[in-house]
Amino acid sequence: MAAAGKLSHDEARNALALSMVAVAFLTILQSLRFGWLGSGYLCPPVVSAIYLPPSIAAAAKFGFPTVCGMVIFAGACEALVAGSVNRLRKFFRAGVSGVAMIAVGI
Repeated sequence: MAAAGKLSHDEARNALALSMVAVAFLTILQSLRFGWLGSGYLCPPVVSAIYLPPSIAAAAKFGFPTVCGMVIFAGACEALVAGSVNRLRKFFRAGVSGVAMIAVGI
């Protein structure tokens, strides 16, 4: 993605270092329980390949800052949906979720 965004070696290294620090901080925040913030479980983030093709295309066409904005927007959407997961669970049974996961994998 750094190559598609035409980042220099130092910029790519800094972006990678900052992302590693952010992942560590957010893993700790997720494992704590502060009212509505955090689950109380150690749930380290998992990298998903579903974001990779659109991110590379956006980096090549619009630059790396656009990818950063996309990630922030996706995280905000996930945070909003996370609050309603228990209510949505009756609509998305295990069979529906399994088909969606297989589609993403393929």
